[in-house]
Amino acid sequence: MFSKSYFRIFVIFALLFPSLLFSESIILKDGTVFKGKVSSQNAQTVTVRGEDGKVQEISKLRILKIVYKDVSNEEALRIKKDEETKLAEQEQKRKEQAEQKKIEEEAAKKSKEEKEKQALIDAEVKKAENARKEKERLTRIQQRGLGPWSVTWRSAVLPGWGQWTDERKIPAIVYSALFVSSLYLVYRENQIYVNSVRDLNHMNNPYETYLPIPSFSDPIALYFYSKPFEDQRAKVNQNYQNMQLSIGAALAIYLINLVDAYWFHPRFAKTASAQLIFDYNPMARLESGATSSSSSVSAESHWKLGLRFHLE
Repeated sequence: MFSKSYFRIFVIFALLFPSLLFSESIILKDGTVFKGKVSSQNAQTVTVRGEDGKVQEISKLRILKIVYKDVSNEEALRIKKDEETKLAEQEQKRKEQAEQKKIEEEAAKKSKEEKEKQALIDAEVKKAENARKEKERLTRIQQRGLGPWSVTWRSAVLPGWGQWTDERKIPAIVYSALFVSSLYLVYRENQIYVNSVRDLNHMNNPYETYLPIPSFSDPIALYFYSKPFEDQRAKVNQNYQNMQLSIGAALAIYLINLVDAYWFHPRFAKTASAQLIFDYNPMARLESGATSSSSSVSAESHWKLGLRFHLE
Protein backbone atom coordinates (compact mmCIF):
# COMPACT_ATOMS: atom_id res chain seq x y z
CA MET A 1 0.00 0.00 0.00
CA PHE A 2 2.73 2.40 0.99
CA SER A 3 4.87 1.42 -1.97
CA LYS A 4 2.10 2.19 -4.42
CA SER A 5 1.55 5.56 -2.77
CA TYR A 6 5.28 6.37 -3.03
CA PHE A 7 5.29 5.35 -6.66
CA ARG A 8 2.32 7.57 -7.43
CA ILE A 9 3.96 10.49 -5.65
CA PHE A 10 7.16 9.93 -7.61
CA VAL A 11 5.30 9.84 -10.94
CA ILE A 12 3.38 13.02 -10.11
CA PHE A 13 6.60 14.69 -8.95
CA ALA A 14 8.40 13.64 -12.16
CA LEU A 15 5.56 14.99 -14.28
CA LEU A 16 5.35 18.28 -12.44
CA PHE A 17 9.10 18.86 -11.88
CA PRO A 18 10.99 16.90 -14.54
CA SER A 19 13.97 19.24 -14.40
CA LEU A 20 14.88 18.08 -10.89
CA LEU A 21 15.54 14.61 -12.23
CA PHE A 22 17.88 15.95 -14.87
CA SER A 23 20.45 17.77 -12.76
CA GLU A 24 23.14 18.22 -15.46
CA SER A 25 23.38 21.28 -17.70
CA ILE A 26 25.55 21.34 -20.83
CA ILE A 27 26.52 24.89 -21.74
CA LEU A 28 27.49 25.23 -25.39
CA LYS A 29 29.86 27.80 -26.81
CA ASP A 30 27.06 29.55 -28.70
CA GLY A 31 25.22 30.21 -25.37
CA THR A 32 22.70 27.39 -25.67
CA VAL A 33 21.99 25.46 -22.48
CA PHE A 34 21.10 21.80 -23.01
CA LYS A 35 19.66 20.05 -19.97
CA GLY A 36 19.76 16.35 -19.66
CA LYS A 37 21.61 13.38 -18.28
CA VAL A 38 25.07 12.41 -19.55
CA SER A 39 24.85 8.72 -20.29
CA SER A 40 28.31 8.20 -21.86
CA GLN A 41 31.18 10.03 -23.49
CA ASN A 42 34.39 9.43 -25.41
CA ALA A 43 37.28 11.55 -26.65
CA GLN A 44 35.14 13.28 -29.32
CA THR A 45 31.50 13.33 -28.22
CA VAL A 46 29.20 13.34 -25.21
CA THR A 47 25.96 11.30 -25.28
CA VAL A 48 23.12 13.06 -23.46
CA ARG A 49 19.57 11.96 -22.75
CA GLY A 50 17.38 15.05 -22.83
CA GLU A 51 14.39 15.95 -20.75
CA ASP A 52 12.15 14.61 -23.48
CA GLY A 53 13.96 11.26 -23.36
CA LYS A 54 15.70 11.68 -26.69
CA VAL A 55 19.35 10.68 -26.91
CA GLN A 56 21.66 13.15 -28.57
CA GLU A 57 25.42 13.16 -29.26
CA ILE A 58 27.13 16.52 -28.82
CA SER A 59 30.62 17.18 -30.09
CA LYS A 60 33.03 18.26 -27.37
CA LEU A 61 34.23 21.03 -29.66
CA ARG A 62 30.81 22.72 -29.20
CA ILE A 63 30.70 22.29 -25.40
CA LEU A 64 31.93 25.12 -23.23
CA LYS A 65 31.28 23.47 -19.85
CA ILE A 66 29.25 20.70 -18.25
CA VAL A 67 27.62 21.69 -14.93
CA TYR A 68 26.50 18.72 -12.88
CA LYS A 69 23.47 20.50 -11.53
CA ASP A 70 20.43 22.28 -12.83
CA VAL A 71 21.15 25.96 -13.52
CA SER A 72 19.00 28.81 -14.67
CA ASN A 73 19.59 30.69 -17.90
CA GLU A 74 21.03 33.68 -16.02
CA GLU A 75 23.46 31.47 -14.11
CA ALA A 76 24.38 29.66 -17.32
CA LEU A 77 25.08 33.00 -18.97
CA ARG A 78 27.32 34.00 -16.06
CA ILE A 79 29.16 30.68 -16.22
CA LYS A 80 29.54 31.13 -19.96
CA LYS A 81 31.10 34.56 -19.50
CA ASP A 82 33.45 33.25 -16.80
CA GLU A 83 34.54 30.37 -18.98
CA GLU A 84 35.04 32.62 -21.99
CA THR A 85 37.14 34.97 -19.86
CA LYS A 86 39.19 32.06 -18.58
CA LEU A 87 39.66 30.71 -22.12
CA ALA A 88 40.64 34.17 -23.35
CA GLU A 89 43.21 34.47 -20.58
CA GLN A 90 44.58 31.02 -21.40
CA GLU A 91 44.76 31.92 -25.10
CA GLN A 92 46.50 35.20 -24.28
CA LYS A 93 48.96 33.38 -22.06
CA ARG A 94 49.58 30.81 -24.78
CA LYS A 95 50.22 33.59 -27.30
CA GLU A 96 52.58 35.36 -24.91
CA GLN A 97 54.47 32.13 -24.29
CA ALA A 98 54.68 31.46 -28.04
CA GLU A 99 55.88 35.01 -28.65
CA GLN A 100 58.45 34.74 -25.87
CA LYS A 101 59.65 31.42 -27.25
CA LYS A 102 59.92 32.94 -30.70
CA ILE A 103 61.92 35.89 -29.32
CA GLU A 104 64.24 33.51 -27.44
CA GLU A 105 64.74 31.36 -30.56
CA GLU A 106 65.52 34.41 -32.67
CA ALA A 107 67.94 35.69 -30.01
CA ALA A 108 69.64 32.28 -29.83
CA LYS A 109 69.84 32.13 -33.62
CA LYS A 110 71.27 35.64 -33.79
CA SER A 111 73.77 34.83 -31.03
CA LYS A 112 74.83 31.69 -32.89
CA GLU A 113 75.27 33.61 -36.14
CA GLU A 114 77.31 36.26 -34.34
CA LYS A 115 79.51 33.60 -32.75
CA GLU A 116 80.05 31.91 -36.11
CA LYS A 117 80.82 35.27 -37.70
CA GLN A 118 83.25 36.11 -34.90
CA ALA A 119 84.86 32.68 -35.24
CA LEU A 120 85.39 33.31 -38.96
CA ILE A 121 86.85 36.73 -38.21
CA ASP A 122 89.17 35.24 -35.57
CA ALA A 123 90.22 32.53 -38.02
CA GLU A 124 90.99 35.11 -40.69
CA VAL A 125 92.91 37.25 -38.20
CA LYS A 126 94.90 34.22 -37.04
CA LYS A 127 95.54 33.21 -40.64
CA ALA A 128 96.73 36.72 -41.50
CA GLU A 129 98.92 36.80 -38.38
CA ASN A 130 100.48 33.44 -39.27
CA ALA A 131 101.06 34.64 -42.83
CA ARG A 132 102.72 37.80 -41.51
CA LYS A 133 104.98 35.83 -39.19
CA GLU A 134 105.87 33.42 -41.99
CA LYS A 135 106.69 36.31 -44.30
CA GLU A 136 108.90 37.88 -41.65
CA ARG A 137 110.63 34.54 -41.11
CA LEU A 138 111.29 34.11 -44.82
CA THR A 139 112.60 37.68 -45.02
CA ARG A 140 115.08 37.01 -42.20
CA ILE A 141 116.22 33.77 -43.80
CA GLN A 142 116.65 35.48 -47.18
CA GLN A 143 118.67 38.27 -45.60
CA ARG A 144 121.05 35.72 -44.07
CA GLY A 145 121.56 34.27 -47.55
CA LEU A 146 121.33 30.63 -46.48
CA GLY A 147 120.75 27.99 -49.12
CA PRO A 148 119.44 24.41 -48.75
CA TRP A 149 122.93 22.95 -48.43
CA SER A 150 123.84 25.52 -45.78
CA VAL A 151 121.15 24.28 -43.43
CA THR A 152 121.68 20.64 -44.44
CA TRP A 153 125.32 20.53 -43.32
CA ARG A 154 124.28 22.12 -40.03
CA SER A 155 121.76 19.34 -39.47
CA ALA A 156 124.46 16.86 -40.48
CA VAL A 157 126.73 18.20 -37.73
CA LEU A 158 123.96 18.38 -35.14
CA PRO A 159 120.45 17.10 -35.95
CA GLY A 160 117.96 19.91 -35.55
CA TRP A 161 120.50 22.70 -36.00
CA GLY A 162 119.49 23.35 -39.63
CA GLN A 163 115.81 23.44 -38.69
CA TRP A 164 116.61 25.87 -35.86
CA THR A 165 118.50 28.07 -38.35
CA ASP A 166 115.35 28.11 -40.51
CA GLU A 167 113.41 29.16 -37.40
CA ARG A 168 111.45 25.90 -37.43
CA LYS A 169 111.86 25.39 -33.72
CA ILE A 170 109.40 22.57 -33.12
CA PRO A 171 110.96 20.23 -35.76
CA ALA A 172 114.40 21.23 -34.47
CA ILE A 173 113.54 20.22 -30.90
CA VAL A 174 111.83 17.02 -32.06
CA TYR A 175 114.75 15.86 -34.22
CA SER A 176 117.29 16.71 -31.54
CA ALA A 177 115.32 14.86 -28.87
CA LEU A 178 114.72 11.84 -31.10
CA PHE A 179 118.36 11.60 -32.14
CA VAL A 180 119.67 11.93 -28.57
CA SER A 181 117.15 9.31 -27.42
CA SER A 182 118.19 6.97 -30.22
CA LEU A 183 121.86 7.37 -29.28
CA TYR A 184 121.04 6.54 -25.68
CA LEU A 185 119.11 3.49 -26.88
CA VAL A 186 122.12 2.36 -28.92
CA TYR A 187 124.33 2.84 -25.86
CA ARG A 188 122.01 0.78 -23.66
CA GLU A 189 121.60 -2.03 -26.21
CA ASN A 190 125.36 -2.15 -26.72
CA GLN A 191 125.89 -2.45 -22.95
CA ILE A 192 123.39 -5.30 -22.80
CA TYR A 193 125.11 -7.04 -25.72
CA VAL A 194 128.60 -6.64 -24.26
CA ASN A 195 127.46 -7.98 -20.88
CA SER A 196 125.82 -11.00 -22.49
CA VAL A 197 128.99 -11.74 -24.47
CA ARG A 198 131.07 -11.48 -21.31
CA ASP A 199 128.73 -13.86 -19.51
CA LEU A 200 129.04 -16.34 -22.39
CA ASN A 201 132.83 -16.13 -22.33
CA HIS A 202 132.86 -16.74 -18.59
CA MET A 203 130.68 -19.79 -19.07
CA ASN A 204 133.12 -21.16 -21.67
CA ASN A 205 136.11 -20.58 -19.40
CA PRO A 206 136.83 -23.87 -17.58
CA TYR A 207 138.66 -22.02 -14.81
CA GLU A 208 135.59 -19.96 -13.99
CA THR A 209 133.04 -22.76 -14.26
CA TYR A 210 132.49 -25.24 -11.47
CA LEU A 211 130.48 -27.70 -13.54
CA PRO A 212 132.35 -30.95 -14.22
CA ILE A 213 132.71 -31.80 -17.89
CA PRO A 214 130.56 -34.84 -18.58
CA SER A 215 131.57 -37.80 -20.62
CA PHE A 216 130.59 -37.58 -24.28
CA SER A 217 129.21 -41.10 -24.02
CA ASP A 218 126.38 -39.85 -21.77
CA PRO A 219 123.99 -37.82 -24.01
CA ILE A 220 121.67 -36.83 -21.17
CA ALA A 221 124.44 -35.36 -19.07
CA LEU A 222 125.90 -33.70 -22.14
CA TYR A 223 122.53 -32.11 -22.93
CA PHE A 224 122.16 -30.63 -19.44
CA TYR A 225 125.75 -29.47 -19.55
CA SER A 226 125.43 -27.68 -22.92
CA LYS A 227 121.92 -26.25 -22.46
CA PRO A 228 123.01 -23.16 -20.41
CA PHE A 229 125.61 -22.37 -23.08
CA GLU A 230 123.05 -22.68 -25.87
CA ASP A 231 120.57 -20.44 -24.01
CA GLN A 232 123.23 -17.82 -23.38
CA ARG A 233 124.37 -17.95 -27.01
CA ALA A 234 120.74 -17.39 -28.18
CA LYS A 235 120.52 -14.48 -25.76
CA VAL A 236 123.71 -12.99 -27.21
CA ASN A 237 122.33 -13.28 -30.74
CA GLN A 238 119.05 -11.63 -29.70
CA ASN A 239 120.88 -8.78 -27.97
CA TYR A 240 123.01 -8.28 -31.07
CA GLN A 241 119.92 -8.00 -33.25
CA ASN A 242 118.39 -5.47 -30.84
CA MET A 243 121.56 -3.41 -30.99
CA GLN A 244 121.48 -3.47 -34.79
CA LEU A 245 117.84 -2.34 -34.74
CA SER A 246 118.69 0.54 -32.42
CA ILE A 247 121.54 1.60 -34.71
CA GLY A 248 119.18 1.43 -37.70
CA ALA A 249 116.61 3.56 -35.90
CA ALA A 250 119.25 6.18 -35.04
CA LEU A 251 120.50 6.20 -38.62
CA ALA A 252 116.94 6.55 -39.98
CA ILE A 253 116.26 9.52 -37.69
CA TYR A 254 119.54 11.11 -38.78
CA LEU A 255 118.77 10.70 -42.51
CA ILE A 256 115.19 11.93 -42.13
CA ASN A 257 116.57 14.96 -40.30
CA LEU A 258 118.86 15.71 -43.29
CA VAL A 259 116.06 15.28 -45.83
CA ASP A 260 113.79 17.53 -43.78
CA ALA A 261 116.45 20.24 -43.50
CA TYR A 262 117.08 20.25 -47.24
CA TRP A 263 113.53 19.76 -48.50
CA PHE A 264 111.70 22.25 -46.29
CA HIS A 265 114.21 25.04 -46.60
CA PRO A 266 112.47 27.94 -48.40
CA ARG A 267 113.45 28.60 -51.99
CA PHE A 268 113.65 32.19 -53.08
CA ALA A 269 113.41 33.77 -56.54
CA LYS A 270 116.72 34.27 -58.28
CA THR A 271 118.05 37.81 -58.43
CA ALA A 272 120.13 39.46 -61.13
CA SER A 273 123.68 40.55 -60.29
CA ALA A 274 125.97 42.70 -62.45
CA GLN A 275 129.58 42.00 -63.37
CA LEU A 276 132.04 44.40 -65.01
CA ILE A 277 133.43 43.04 -68.30
CA PHE A 278 136.22 44.17 -70.61
CA ASP A 279 136.37 42.10 -73.81
CA TYR A 280 138.34 42.14 -77.08
CA ASN A 281 136.89 40.58 -80.26
CA PRO A 282 139.52 39.98 -82.99
CA MET A 283 136.90 38.56 -85.37
CA ALA A 284 135.16 41.88 -85.61
CA ARG A 285 137.54 43.00 -88.42
CA LEU A 286 136.77 39.97 -90.60
CA GLU A 287 133.03 40.27 -89.98
CA SER A 288 133.19 43.97 -90.82
CA GLY A 289 135.18 43.33 -94.06
CA ALA A 290 132.64 40.78 -95.22
CA THR A 291 129.69 43.03 -94.72
CA SER A 292 131.07 46.44 -95.54
CA SER A 293 133.47 47.90 -98.12
CA SER A 294 134.74 50.51 -95.68
CA SER A 295 138.42 50.17 -94.74
CA SER A 296 137.99 51.70 -91.29
CA VAL A 297 136.73 49.64 -88.39
CA SER A 298 135.72 51.39 -85.20
CA ALA A 299 137.35 50.55 -81.93
CA GLU A 300 133.95 49.72 -80.49
CA SER A 301 133.75 46.60 -82.68
CA HIS A 302 137.10 45.39 -81.34
CA TRP A 303 136.72 46.23 -77.68
CA LYS A 304 133.69 45.87 -75.38
CA LEU A 305 133.34 47.50 -72.01
CA GLY A 306 130.23 47.21 -69.91
CA LEU A 307 128.24 45.16 -67.39
CA ARG A 308 127.12 41.55 -67.76
CA PHE A 309 124.07 40.45 -65.77
CA HIS A 310 123.50 36.87 -64.69
CA LEU A 311 121.06 35.12 -62.37
CA GLU A 312 122.17 33.57 -59.15
